[in-house]
Amino acid sequence: MRAPLSTLPLGLLFWACLLTPLVAQEVETPKPPLTGPETEKRFPPLKVPPGFRATLFACDPLIEYPSVMSAGPRPGAVFVAVDYMTGLGTEITRRSEVRLVEDTNGDGYADKATLYAGGFNSIMGLTYHDGAVFVMHAPFLTALRDTKGTGVADERKDIVAGLGLTPEENPVRLHCANGVTAGHDGWLYLALGDHGCSVNRPEGDKLVLEGGGILRCRPDGRDLHIFSTGLRNIYDVALDAELNVFTRDNENDGGDYKIRVCHSFFGADHGYPYDYYERARKALAPIADLGLGSSAGGICYLETQLPAQFRGNLIFCEWGKSLVRYELARSGSGFVPSQEFELATSAENDLYGFKPTDVVVQRDGTLMVSDYADGQRPKRGRGRIYQLEWDVDIKPPKTIAADAAIDELIVALDSPSYQQRCEAQLALERRGDAGATAVADVLMAKKLSLRGSLHAVWILASVQKARAIEPLLQLAEAGTFDERLRAQAVRAIADLADPVLVNHRLDASPGDAALAARLAKIRGKESLQLEVLVALGRLKWEGLANHLAAFENGERPLRHAAAKALRRAGNWPATLRLLDGKNNSAVEIALFALADVHEPVISEGLIERMSKAEQSLFRDLYADLLARAYKKPAPWVYWDYRPKPRPANTVAWERTEAIGAALNRVLLDSESSVRVQVLQRMQREKIPAELHVLGKWLEEEQEGGNVALLLAALQEHSPGDRRPHLAVVILAPKQSETNRLLALSLFTEGLDATSAEELLRLASRIADGPVLAALLRQCSKIAKEMAVPLLQAKLASEQPDVRAAAIQGLGELRATEGREAVLTLLADKNPLVRRAAATAAGRLEVTQATEPLLKLGTDGDLLVRAASLDSLRMLKEPRVLPLAVAALSERKTEQVALLCLRELGGPEHAPAVVEFAQRNPSATVLTGATAAITAWRDRPGTSPAQQEELDKAVAKIHGASGSVIRWKSNSRYLYSSGTEGRVTLETKAT
Repeated sequence: MRAPLSTLPLGLLFWACLLTPLVAQEVETPKPPLTGPETEKRFPPLKVPPGFRATLFACDPLIEYPSVMSAGPRPGAVFVAVDYMTGLGTEITRRSEVRLVEDTNGDGYADKATLYAGGFNSIMGLTYHDGAVFVMHAPFLTALRDTKGTGVADERKDIVAGLGLTPEENPVRLHCANGVTAGHDGWLYLALGDHGCSVNRPEGDKLVLEGGGILRCRPDGRDLHIFSTGLRNIYDVALDAELNVFTRDNENDGGDYKIRVCHSFFGADHGYPYDYYERARKALAPIADLGLGSSAGGICYLETQLPAQFRGNLIFCEWGKSLVRYELARSGSGFVPSQEFELATSAENDLYGFKPTDVVVQRDGTLMVSDYADGQRPKRGRGRIYQLEWDVDIKPPKTIAADAAIDELIVALDSPSYQQRCEAQLALERRGDAGATAVADVLMAKKLSLRGSLHAVWILASVQKARAIEPLLQLAEAGTFDERLRAQAVRAIADLADPVLVNHRLDASPGDAALAARLAKIRGKESLQLEVLVALGRLKWEGLANHLAAFENGERPLRHAAAKALRRAGNWPATLRLLDGKNNSAVEIALFALADVHEPVISEGLIERMSKAEQSLFRDLYADLLARAYKKPAPWVYWDYRPKPRPANTVAWERTEAIGAALNRVLLDSESSVRVQVLQRMQREKIPAELHVLGKWLEEEQEGGNVALLLAALQEHSPGDRRPHLAVVILAPKQSETNRLLALSLFTEGLDATSAEELLRLASRIADGPVLAALLRQCSKIAKEMAVPLLQAKLASEQPDVRAAAIQGLGELRATEGREAVLTLLADKNPLVRRAAATAAGRLEVTQATEPLLKLGTDGDLLVRAASLDSLRMLKEPRVLPLAVAALSERKTEQVALLCLRELGGPEHAPAVVEFAQRNPSATVLTGATAAITAWRDRPGTSPAQQEELDKAVAKIHGASGSVIRWKSNSRYLYSSGTEGRVTLETKAT
């Protein structure tokens, strides 16, 4: 608040008076319009398909940072989340709020924004249902009500806590509690990012989800449970008229998990973060697998204002780009793969870009799209809401009167408008048994259309609860009703009979077996069978495995539902027996159901079957399940936004040892392909392969890839234990050179002088070639002087790599036995040998080699040149200097040339060194060149004039490179070295 002038100090008052005329003379700039048609002039219009009309409903300052929206309590009103928590950056400077934004005069433009409620964490989900506003703001789901009709919430309750992380734990506010959608089945569907949740339920137990998915709860927070899993960071859930569930998942920050549109159902696992690529058939496949992007809010369009082509479409926000849609078409138990179409995009001249965050449908069928605008740039405070409609005038459906008769409500239940049907449904539910009885009569008499009947099912379930199970079951059993209605009845029965919901405990015992047996007899199309399988799983029916023995449907969603149902049923002996049948569909379902389950009865059953299986395919499949159950997962740790490959489990359990022993027995299987695949899985899951098993296999194996796999497995054993088996490979000429060299590298690990004789014996048994050459190099390092006779004997080898290794080793050992051979090998035809001999000449101080080395200073092989220059430097041969100057022009010789010049050259070589440094101003070259010049400067006998010239030479290097390489402090030179931005200092005394 501005202070009155009378309260200001005298000095400030003087300056205030002095500045007042200046302020009065400023030209006021016109402020942008806040509301009404004039706001359209602030921004270019959205680009929409022909036939659509897009208008600007609201913009800043009525709204800012609009993260999500919901339809409001009356036409022309929307609830908007103003997300200050994210919009103002990672620091918590202002809490987010919900505003009620309204068009009060009916001109199509918002003119009023009321603070409905404030004090929220970052708001990612918002919906209005039956008089309540539900707000998702991690870690809470909060319910708001305006009981006094003032437009401001006067009741507030956190109905769920523990959804993701607090903003203090998660400053970027991502991957936690996201969207909330109200279904006409009485559930709130919660979109949860992959930080997961840990919720203490009001029923007294705890719900934990490690990863992302969809949750459901009642509008008062009761009966929270997991609906589906294996999603990354979904922002919203969309429901169609049959309560099919859809979502659009976000890609993993540029990785290989792309934007995915998913059809979900109870118990579904969509495969993130591992199964989608590692075991894709185990996961429920998406109906659209797209590219990179950033998905936000979405809906299923169920009104009639848009033409038929758009009705039933999924419509989602692609943040930073466009509003997109997908046409849905049922295909058996799933949906036809869907194509993406753009519905609205930014105009090319829009300075802020179109950043859609959410889309909702008004009662008249108009689309409302919130636009963040201006990117995620803190403290900009912009935002827009657009209306998208078909360019025709259609009257919205009439508002249902509070005192409407039941007959009127039943008529409205058949309305083409989804929102009017939902209003009628809620009104009939409030009438209690009277309303439910009237609905049941018209439903069973088939006096309602399908769209009305789908709502009627849930009226009966809501009002009559358990009493509705029998009439709904009769409807589902009757083949005379539409299968979509029968499927809806089965879904309602599952909600009413699920023991978790009936007993309000997550660990509830199995449900009504007699009811499950009747459900299992229902026959129909795949979409109906899907609901039946889901219901049987939720009832934890013991007889499900036997029921599936004759299951032969190949549809992936149906198989997925069956496998998930088997897991919930938990009848493991019966599930294992499915593996013994000849029904491939049932076998695959059982394999999916048994995967990653740590139960003794399962591991015992699989071990027995693996030992008896005649077909190699089944031995491999059983081994796969056992490998995955070898250990249990460690306590969950968040896997980050782009997870690394799945880690192996690390926690041993009571069957770990038995599983490991059984898998090792399979490594002796008669089928090579089985052995290989099982060993690969054992490697993947870090299951130790027994040494004697690997050794026996290695003696017989010739295929290169398999041998490499065995060598990798041997690395798990101690060096001393594995050496006898490695020697078999090293000594086998039929094995590939690559594998023999790998075996040699493993063999020499941990060897020291005490093992010299072992190494030399091995070398004596190997024919000349690359393997022996590598072994000779190891002998010179480990056996040292004991290796000299062997090295000397191999100087005359016909293999150049062996000759080179021999003279190299003698040189490293400073063995005089190599001096005579150096002179001969300097003239070798092979550059590898010449290079090794040139290197050895300097170390062995062979002065007779000076002339040959000078000749090799111009050898065609640059590495031979470098070795020759270095040895001439060690021999302190001044005739090397012209060669060194010439060698500054080659990358492979420049460093050794610079060292030669530093040690043997002098001030006369400064111009060449400066020119070299100016031509190649890398940190290494600059430091080396400056150090060389400084060494000459400080050499005794250098005249003052020469010192001055050399200092100028250093200055030239500094000036040309822009880097200070040397400076003097307390009679010591300091040199900078290292890469740009990271400077280390080396001191050299003057």
